[in-house]
Amino acid sequence: MRLKLGQGKTGSQQKKGAGAKGSPRGGRSSLLSFLFFLFISFAFWFVQSMQGDFTRKVYIPVVYDSIPSDLVPSSELPRYIVVQVEDTGFEQINYSIYGLSAIRVGHEGIQADPVLLMGSKELHDQVVARLSPTAYIGDMSPQEIRIPLLRRASKRLPIVAEFLPFPAPGYMAYPPVFTPDSITVYGSADLLADLEYIATEDLEVEELKHTLTSKLQLKLPSGVISEHTQVQMHIDVEEYTEHLFTLPISVSGAGRGYRLLPLPSVAQLRITIPRSRYNELVDTDFELSVAFPRLEGEHTTNKPLEVRLSKHPDWVKHYRIEPQAVQYVIERTTPAY
Repeated sequence: MRLKLGQGKTGSQQKKGAGAKGSPRGGRSSLLSFLFFLFISFAFWFVQSMQGDFTRKVYIPVVYDSIPSDLVPSSELPRYIVVQVEDTGFEQINYSIYGLSAIRVGHEGIQADPVLLMGSKELHDQVVARLSPTAYIGDMSPQEIRIPLLRRASKRLPIVAEFLPFPAPGYMAYPPVFTPDSITVYGSADLLADLEYIATEDLEVEELKHTLTSKLQLKLPSGVISEHTQVQMHIDVEEYTEHLFTLPISVSGAGRGYRLLPLPSVAQLRITIPRSRYNELVDTDFELSVAFPRLEGEHTTNKPLEVRLSKHPDWVKHYRIEPQAVQYVIERTTPAY
């Protein structure tokens, strides 16, 4: 006969364990149900509240179009129309999120006087058109726009770059060319009297090897305006090339009865020019010379004479002469008495 011991105790433990696992699950379900009904209650309260009326300030931007450059407002232009608006909560939220379109005051408001003008009725209608049909308008500031315009003095000024372009070694950069090269500016007569040019913003460009075209902002002084706020700048960049001439040395200012013989009688002229001008070089366009020294009795100093480039095309700016100075011999061409 076999006896099964401990089976009743084991079954009791299993039931107890199952009950223990079910308790937290039931508590979590109750919490979620509570939060769901709390959210539903809040949603109903929020919708009901937003259907009520609220009063707050609404800012409507103002934009001014087509004011000629030679006219200046006599006082500060209003940038916003501030309106006390009573409307439903939902509409107030829309005003805050999406904003309101700007009221434009353009050339139609410029009379012969001249004056920027938008009367109280037109301004009120513009405000109403931007609000919902349920809105009630309270205080509004300003209630109209009336700004007299004053005429400015004008002056035509050239455009100048206050920076220097830095070409790469072996390259040259021509002076900047601007389009337009001058502009008309407007301001008080006293302010314009001291202006001689309008500068561009600085442009830090180094190691230029290619032609550069860029738009630059203008540095207009405070109180000065213009229809142009930027210009186009063009800088041509070319590679240098060298050419070597061997030229005779002439003498300038020779004394009567004397002849000066440079030693040596020729020198080398090494010029550095843009590659595009290489074919324009002609040796007869260049001349080297020394100045006849001052005679003191029958003697002169033994100081070498500097060799100078006395004739050359204007566009040749960079050159080197070898040797830079020469010795000389002076001969008498007429007998002494």
